Amino acid sequence: QSEPVQENICDAIGHLVANNQANQRLAREAGAIEVVVQAILARRPASARLQASAAWALGCLVAGNSESQRLAAEARGFDALISGLQRHLDDETVCEQVAGTVGLLAARHRENQVLAREASAIDAVIRAMRRHSGSAVVQSKAMSALRKLIVGNPDNTKVAVAVGGIEEVLRVLRQQHRSETEHPRKFQRRAREAGVVEAIVAQLSCGAAGRGKAQEHFAAVMAPSQAILFSALGDVTVGHPENQKLAAEAGAVDAAMAGLRGALRGRENAEEAALKALSALAAECAANQRRAKALGARTILLDLQAASPKNAFLQECAREASEAVHSGENVAGRLFATDYGKRFSTCSQIADAALRGITLEQLLELKVFAEDQLQKHDVVDCTGSSVLWEELTMYQLRDHFIFPLTQRCCCSY
Repeated sequence: QSEPVQENICDAIGHLVANNQANQRLAREAGAIEVVVQAILARRPASARLQASAAWALGCLVAGNSESQRLAAEARGFDALISGLQRHLDDETVCEQVAGTVGLLAARHRENQVLAREASAIDAVIRAMRRHSGSAVVQSKAMSALRKLIVGNPDNTKVAVAVGGIEEVLRVLRQQHRSETEHPRKFQRRAREAGVVEAIVAQLSCGAAGRGKAQEHFAAVMAPSQAILFSALGDVTVGHPENQKLAAEAGAVDAAMAGLRGALRGRENAEEAALKALSALAAECAANQRRAKALGARTILLDLQAASPKNAFLQECAREASEAVHSGENVAGRLFATDYGKRFSTCSQIADAALRGITLEQLLELKVFAEDQLQKHDVVDCTGSSVLWEELTMYQLRDHFIFPLTQRCCCSY
């Protein structure tokens, strides 16, 4: 049959089954999925119109139907779609229809997400987004497809980030539902669920362990993408304790320090992004502050500032990173800025010593406050050791919390 006839067949099938589950079932039982995939798409039609019509028909056949999704994937639907997309990448309609159908095939279907990855669907969707950056329709369809491919599937997210699609991934995750009032925490939660944090760190770590000329070559080639990755790392971790912890466990602090120590030295855009990421990782996170200090943060940050005295923005980034990493050094000065410190900033005169004391409720409140501060700031005692909540002594509680809170009034009440 000629391509115009095949195009009409695809259009007819699509109109018959669109939004009609009963007709979807009848068409599936009649072998319509195999016809569209194997008899048309798999033959790599030269006509972009036929490619788009066949992709649209397949989308109508599988939309919202897990059995049809499975059957289409088993018929190598992903391979046929991606082959057609690569052949007609410059055609906006083909990209729109293929991206839409890839999303419908992968939606809420774990096995199909895997098959899509194996068919290079993730890379293809990202390429379509970039090729047609000015098309709102292609962007909408491709973003929807990418979201369905990565949400709940960290392995797919790693592939998307590895092929350079971190910006597209973040755009997808920032996209809110019409009924949502967007909040940074929602985006960060979606990023965590999609495995974005681990994917970014894994990509940042690639080549960072190299030495000599290998590391220099890595830095020269990868610095621009490293800047993008570090910027993304900051976005997904800033102000989010769970993501900060997850990133640190994946090696994010080590990756940032490795970049600042040498791999990115002299490449100021990447250095600035790495400093911002370090600030986001260390801010109000004592564990990450300790890790950064153990890796020589103080010396590295001072060296960076000394190396770029005329770069005001880098100087500010380094200062912010240093403040975040070493916030525990000024914890006594921060106490009165907290709600707890403000409430207990004045003393009460109790003449009778027998009436002076503390209630259980007040003691528990002090306990919660001290624990919270030690989780946020790496406080160091006179011996140079970190004050850990799990090992806190009464002397440390006195020196770092009770004395600073009461010294203004020279009174414990």
